Amino acid sequence: MSASRILLSYDITRPTRAIRARKSVRSYLDHLQRSVYTGLATPPIQKALLESLEGVMTSQDRWLIAVIDTRAQHLLLGKAPNHDDTFAYWGS
Repeated sequence: MSASRILLSYDITRPTRAIRARKSVRSYLDHLQRSVYTGLATPPIQKALLESLEGVMTSQDRWLIAVIDTRAQHLLLGKAPNHDDTFAYWGS
């Protein structure tokens, strides 16, 4: 099982839940800035990370998990449509 580099970002409305989310995510990924994290994670680690966030996130919160493929040759600047399943977004 190979590890993928992932990027996780969240926007949580309540500060107390944001603190809980930060503690949970930091046990799996490296902190980049505010609510943005990155790191290598195998599928079981990714599943554990998502399960740890289930008790913290609500329908008012937003979060994004993107799998970063270092072999990709695409460069996008600005807004681009999603034509594949390389990232997941929850929120409205």
